[in-house]
Amino acid sequence: MKSYGFDIISAWETKTGHRTEFVYLLAWLDEQTMRRAWDEFRADEEWKKIKKTTNAQQGDLVGSIEERTLIPTNYSPSIRRTMVDSD
Repeated sequence: MKSYGFDIISAWETKTGHRTEFVYLLAWLDEQTMRRAWDEFRADEEWKKIKKTTNAQQGDLVGSIEERTLIPTNYSPSIRRTMVDSD
C-alpha cells in the first residue's frame, strides 16, 4: 500500500462473537489521487498473488468491504494531516 501512496493514519480492530472487523483510516490529497491509488493497488500482480495464496491457506479473510469518504466538519477538532505534512 505504501508504494501506491497510501497514508495510513490509524487502524482499529473490533471483535464481536466470531467476527473480527478491521478498520483503517487513510489520508489523501484529493479524491482523484485516492481513486487512482486504489485502482493501481487492486491491479497489482504481486498483491493479487498474495491475496490468492493467503485465501488458499487461510480461507477468505474478507467478508465484505465498506468504503467511506469522510469529510471533516467545520466544528470538529482538527485531526487532518496531508502526505506533505508527514514528510
